[in-house]
Amino acid sequence: YEERRIRYRRGYIFYGLSGNGKTSFDLAIACYFGLPLYILHLGELQLNELRSLLSILPTYCVLLLEDIDSVHFRGDGAVDSGEARHGLNKKGISLLDLLNAVDGIDSPKGRVLIATANNPESLPNALTRPGRFDQRVAFLDVT
Repeated sequence: YEERRIRYRRGYIFYGLSGNGKTSFDLAIACYFGLPLYILHLGELQLNELRSLLSILPTYCVLLLEDIDSVHFRGDGAVDSGEARHGLNKKGISLLDLLNAVDGIDSPKGRVLIATANNPESLPNALTRPGRFDQRVAFLDVT
C-alpha cells in the first residue's frame, strides 16, 4: 500500500446486544492510542451537516458511527431512520454520501473508523466490503 501510495483502510463493526460495552470499548481504544473520540449518530444528520462535521475532525482520531444498523438505507439510497419517517430528517444521507464521506478520495488517512451495531447482517454489502467496515468484532453477553 505504501509503495503504491494507496491508503490502507480498515473499518471495524462492533456488534452485540445493547449494554455489552461496545461504546465503552471505543472510548478505551481512543484513550489507549491517545486519540480523540468523535461519535456520530447518522439518523440525526443531514448531508451538509455530515460533510461539515467530517471536515473539521482532526486527521488522527477515532470516528464512531453509533448504532449504524438503526439507520435504514432505502432502495433509493436515502437514509430512513425513525426520525425520517416522522419528518424530522427530511433530506437524509444516501449510502453513497456516507461511503464518500468516510472513505472517499479526499477523506484523510489516519482515522480509525468504528461502527456499532446490534444486527450487522442488516447492513448493506457496499458498507461491509473489504476496505470499509470489513472487520467484525462480537461483543457477547458476559455472564
